[in-house]
Amino acid sequence: MLGGATALVGRIYGGVAMAYGNSTSVPFDRQFYCGGSNGMRGWAPRTLGQGSVPDPHSSFPIQTGDVKLEANLELRFPIWGMVHGATFFDLGNIWYIRQNSDYSDDAVFHFDKFYKQLGFNTGIGLRLDIKFAVLRLDWGVQLHNPNNPSGEKWIHNLRWKNTAQTLSAGISISTVLRGFRIVSTERLFRKDSVSSWELCGILMHSLYLSLIHISEPTRQ
Repeated sequence: MLGGATALVGRIYGGVAMAYGNSTSVPFDRQFYCGGSNGMRGWAPRTLGQGSVPDPHSSFPIQTGDVKLEANLELRFPIWGMVHGATFFDLGNIWYIRQNSDYSDDAVFHFDKFYKQLGFNTGIGLRLDIKFAVLRLDWGVQLHNPNNPSGEKWIHNLRWKNTAQTLSAGISISTVLRGFRIVSTERLFRKDSVSSWELCGILMHSLYLSLIHISEPTRQ
């Protein structure tokens, strides 16, 4: 999964959602958001944006948009055994794509000022590599919050409210599929029909085989 070497990894993400037909807006569950373990780790999910609207947040995080830009850079390094460390830097934001009387023009994407509305955060994290999955614990710290009032967007004093903690897990599909391929090939060789319940059993058994494979000592 993570390996034993130090690695520098990056990601650039961009997306645009547009309503069509007789729809005037993109459905809420199809809109973009920023924040959380897989994005801007200095913010909780749906608490960054839109654009540079001053302090748009209520008690319930609902910040979504039609346009999203995001970039992540992370340095990963081994610490001890299955424990790895990470330090990261994220930037991004969300916007609406069209002007509307229901929200401020600061929430709309404009090519001439979007780069001034990007949020920045940095942070540190731990990675627990158990071969078929990686558990991630990150602590992100905001550096630039475009939704803060003018003169307070760059954050100089570290405060708890300007940080976020995220916990997530990633599963190695290739490890699971290795065991699934063994079991499913045996069933197909016998020309058995496989029901949905049996398919679930095959998947569980493949995961079991993967765990056995991981626990076995390496033979030279």
